[in-house]
Amino acid sequence: MPKFNLDAIIQKQDEGEKQKAQGGQPSKKRIKIEDNNNGIPVFRALCEGLEDVWKASKDIDNINIDTIELEIRLGMIIMDHDRRWRAQRPCDIYKEGACSTKQVPHIISSLEFKAGVDEIAIERIRRILNDKKRFNKVNKPIEKVRYDRDKDKNRWIVNEDGSMKKGENKTRFEKNDCALLAYEYDVRIDANFEIALTSDDDINNMKDFKVKCERIKRRTTYTSISNEFKSWKIDVTEVDSINFNDGGFPYGQSHEFELEFELIDRDVFKQSEIDNARAIIKDIGTQLFRLVNLFIPNDVATNPGKLIISSYYNHLLVSLTFII
Repeated sequence: MPKFNLDAIIQKQDEGEKQKAQGGQPSKKRIKIEDNNNGIPVFRALCEGLEDVWKASKDIDNINIDTIELEIRLGMIIMDHDRRWRAQRPCDIYKEGACSTKQVPHIISSLEFKAGVDEIAIERIRRILNDKKRFNKVNKPIEKVRYDRDKDKNRWIVNEDGSMKKGENKTRFEKNDCALLAYEYDVRIDANFEIALTSDDDINNMKDFKVKCERIKRRTTYTSISNEFKSWKIDVTEVDSINFNDGGFPYGQSHEFELEFELIDRDVFKQSEIDNARAIIKDIGTQLFRLVNLFIPNDVATNPGKLIISSYYNHLLVSLTFII
C-alpha cells in the first residue's frame, strides 16, 4: 500500500470535496437497494471503524502520534437532505445493529452526517455525567473561533480584545459514518491531524482572511473516575454559530449541542503489527460500546440508561470473531 504525506492527504480531501460539490442535487427518488443490507453487530462495526483509523495512520510517512485526534461524534446520517438514512427501528444490535456507509458506496454521495443532538437528549446526558461518583468534570473557558472562507482547514481564535490568532490546522485522514439502527442517533468515527499554527507570520496573513463562520463554544469535559471509560474523555459542547456571506455580512445563526468521545490513550498508534493493535482496539472498542449504550437509548435495551445491557457478555465472543 502506498505511503502518503500530509500534502497528499490534503489534496485528496480537496478533490473529494470538489467531486461532491459537482455532483449536483441528489435525486429525490428513494433508492430501494439501500435497505437490502441488514447491517452487522454494533460492537463489530465500532471496532472495524477503529481498526480502519489505525490502518490509515500506518499509510502516512513520518507520523507524529501526538498530533492525532480520534473522535466519535453523535449525530444523524441524512439522505437527500431531508430524511434519516436508516430510521430507528427495533433490531438485534448483536447481529444487525449497525451499517457503515462504506458498505454502500453506490449511494454514499447522497448521504451526509449532521452532528449534534437535541436539547432533550443533552439534558439526559448531563444528568448521567453529573454523577460525581463516576465522572470528573471540568468547565472549559468560552472559546470564539472563526473559520476562513478560502482556507477553512484553519481556525482563527478570537481573543477578548477582538484580535485574532491562528489556532491550528486540522486535516482529516480517515472517517467512518456508522448508522446505529436501534438507536436515537448515529455516530461518526473521525480521525484528524491537528497541527498548532503559532508562527509570527500569521499576522501578515490576516489581510487575506475572509470569515466563513464564527462559532462560540461553551464546553464541559468529563473523564471517568474508574476504569470503565479510562481511554476516553467526553466533551459536551453548546455552540452558537453565525454564518457569513461572500461580502462578510452575517446571514444566519444556530444554537446546537454536540457530544463527542475523544480517545485519550494513543497507545494503539504506537503499534506496528495488526495483532498488537487489535488487542488494544478490543479494549477501547469495548469502552466505546459501553459509552454508546450509556448515552444513546435504543429499542432493545430493557433499561436504556444502564451502562451495558446484561446480554452483552453472552454475545461478546460472537462479535469479536472478526479480530480472532
